[in-house]
Amino acid sequence: VVLDNGVKVEFNSAGVWESVKSRGAAIPSTVIPAKVAQYVQKNYASYTIEKIERKRYGYEVELSNDLDMKFTADGKFWGLDD
Repeated sequence: VVLDNGVKVEFNSAGVWESVKSRGAAIPSTVIPAKVAQYVQKNYASYTIEKIERKRYGYEVELSNDLDMKFTADGKFWGLDD
């Protein structure tokens, strides 16, 4: 699904979002798990989240500076992705 603001959302067969991607704009905060959003705001406040994907281990997030981050399913920072 592509929204009016250009945000692209992909869903699985159960209707749960798997990926949310935006080009040049921040992803709506209502999509981002609270702990993930808080970590990014605290440590990377000058950047926005432009992509978030659900993974088996939790979440993968891409910031506007092209930094890829990994978080556990409960929103704890796990590491950077190469």
